[in-house]
Amino acid sequence: MTTFKITYTGNDSRFKNLSTTQDANTAREALVQFFAEYLPERYFPQNDGSIKDANGMTICESNQDYIKHDCGYFEADAEMTYDVQFHDDTTSDFKGFAESLEFCQDYIQFNNGTDESYFANYKGGIVQIICNETGEIMESHIVG
Repeated sequence: MTTFKITYTGNDSRFKNLSTTQDANTAREALVQFFAEYLPERYFPQNDGSIKDANGMTICESNQDYIKHDCGYFEADAEMTYDVQFHDDTTSDFKGFAESLEFCQDYIQFNNGTDESYFANYKGGIVQIICNETGEIMESHIVG
């Protein structure tokens, strides 16, 4: 399961500053769960996978990852989490974080060059920030 951030751009003032999360397997699933809960009077799923509103207008095709609403859209984006990995020529360790990129950057900035945690064991090695969802290396630094 992934945590998705649901946002809205449109005219409905109830959702102007919407910033909520929904756990789901896909962005579409997160949107459907959210929309069905918060606007059930406008949610009519169809057999073909599309969604219609109370007026019979299609507000989401079966292949779309957004839902139209009041001259705007509800969208869901995966919230990425990050971990810190230490490694050298022979071994590696992860902190086990599921935190924001900023948290991991601050952790490295404040602790690199100290004896905190793995920093002492990996002096001269590499510390990296890794995206937990994609495995992408976001940053690499030499452990000081």
